[in-house]
Parts: sequence; structure tokens; C-alpha cells
Amino acid sequence: MATAHVLYVEDNASNVVVVERVCEHLKLPLRVVSNATDAIASVLETPPSLILMDISLPDVDGLAATRLIRSLREPLAQIPIIAITASAMVGDRERCLAAGCNDYLAKPFTVRALVDILQTYLRQES
Repeated sequence: MATAHVLYVEDNASNVVVVERVCEHLKLPLRVVSNATDAIASVLETPPSLILMDISLPDVDGLAATRLIRSLREPLAQIPIIAITASAMVGDRERCLAAGCNDYLAKPFTVRALVDILQTYLRQES
């Protein structure tokens, strides 16, 4: 995972702390942006290895942002996107996957679940 880096799209600072600590422990560079507009700009500027996408964002929701990223040119359209949401109702996982997310983590998630997701999707890069 040495060359990998993660983009975390999250507008709640307290939610960022856990991801920052996990990435720091894994020696995994992390960029954090707080809205979908900045996420798209960040993907275009420096494509990440993986995107952790909050679904409830202040400008455009994470599902719309995911669909937009999936419409970008290759290889940007293939960046793994993990939906992270407090919405854990029946059908939410399916909506996230249908929008183009590769996987789904419900908040609150465990550190182990986050580490597993990061290792699963970033192992392909090593």
C-alpha cells in the first residue's frame, strides 16, 4: 500500500478523525475534502487509489458524485469508491452499489471494518 493514497469525502470533522488515525497507522496518505465539488476537482487533479464517499454531503449527494466520477475518462472512472453512510435502511446498500460504488460501510463502522476495506481494495495496487 506504499504508493496508494485515499480521498475521503466527508463534511463532518469528527468522522474524519477515525479515518485519519487509521490511515496514519497504515502509513497511507489521506486527502480530505468536505463536499462533492471539491471531490471531483481532487480526482481530476491527483487521482486517488481509493475514494471513501460520504453519501450525505452539503452540495451534491455522494451518489450523484459517484455517478459523475464513473462518467469520467479512464482510468478515473475505475477508481474504487466505498460508500460511507449513516443510512442503513433496507435497500440503501443496493442504491449505493447501483450508483457505482464498489462497496458500502454503514456508520458507525468499526476500525477493523475500515482496515479490511482499505486492505482489500488497495492490495490490488501493490
